[in-house]
Amino acid sequence: MNQSHPRPTAGTGVRAPTRRIHFAWLLTSIIVYILVSPWFDSIGGLASVGLSMVLIAAAYSTAESGSAWAPAGLVLVALGITWVEGLFSFTGLHVYARILYMGVFLFAMVRVFRYVIRSSTVTLNVLTAGISVYLLLGLAWTMFYLIVWDIFPDAFTGSITAGAEASVRAREMLYYSFVSLTTVGYGDITSVLPLARALSILEVLSGVLYLGVLVARLVSMYKNEPSAE
Repeated sequence: MNQSHPRPTAGTGVRAPTRRIHFAWLLTSIIVYILVSPWFDSIGGLASVGLSMVLIAAAYSTAESGSAWAPAGLVLVALGITWVEGLFSFTGLHVYARILYMGVFLFAMVRVFRYVIRSSTVTLNVLTAGISVYLLLGLAWTMFYLIVWDIFPDAFTGSITAGAEASVRAREMLYYSFVSLTTVGYGDITSVLPLARALSILEVLSGVLYLGVLVARLVSMYKNEPSAE
């Protein structure tokens, strides 16, 4: 299941094994981040620590299909901004950090999904990668909503506080993003600003389309697998 795919080495006909990234760490880090989100406002630094874990796992996962230096650099800069803002009480830096977060998530999504598309057989690692992309999609939209909320404090209404702390905002937008992504739409948090509504529509569409493409690809890989005789 987890055999390495070889590639030719220079000057010889011998093939050297490539590094195989297991996406269980990425999937686990995202699930843990979601599970601990209810305590973001009660445990200081929990949101930053959880997000740091996800960002590092996302950067590492991109090494499967290429160099991880680009996302790793974004992660280091974003984490530096986040921790500097928290330790020295600087304001206004979180918007830039969230833009970098979103960039890391989008970059990881493209790399990991490319791994899924290029795989020839359905394995546990492929399934883990496919689920991870779906969850990364929700995290990327979370950052998008947080940026909108930072710029337009009245963009959302419902069971939220306009002047809430950054950790509370992260928790609420994480919830809103995944409720929108899965098309559940409980209605306890609603978008008011036209821009926020447009983004919500795009997230719903992206979630539905991704699941359709993923299922179609997995079915295609399964049908193309050689039957055991």
